[in-house]
Amino acid sequence: MFYILFDLILVGGLAVGSLIYGIKRLVKRNKLLHTGERVSARVVSEGENREGRYLVLGFTANDTEHHLQYPMPKKRTLPDGPLTLYYDPYHPENLLVAEDTTDLYGSIFCIVLGVVLAVITVLMALPHF
Repeated sequence: MFYILFDLILVGGLAVGSLIYGIKRLVKRNKLLHTGERVSARVVSEGENREGRYLVLGFTANDTEHHLQYPMPKKRTLPDGPLTLYYDPYHPENLLVAEDTTDLYGSIFCIVLGVVLAVITVLMALPHF
């Protein structure tokens, strides 16, 4: 009985954690899309640091030239030409490139994984209660 309870807590905890993580990422993305500043950006250069490769995106806002680092997408390439960039002017490190859907797919994957794990948890618990 102890092992079953341990499994239920473990799988249930993973389900809840995955759901919370996916929903938080999705809410952050939607907040930037709806309340962030929308600008047209261009890729200025590429670089690499301890976290990996990144793109330097340049744009003009309020007659000031800005350059922000954006993590390079792993498998997808961004289209050539101008990019649509959403960013928080008070926290410029919070930014989103509309053409990069990697974050969206990651959020959806976490939510689906959480739902699947929750169903497995319920199915594991049914025969024992």
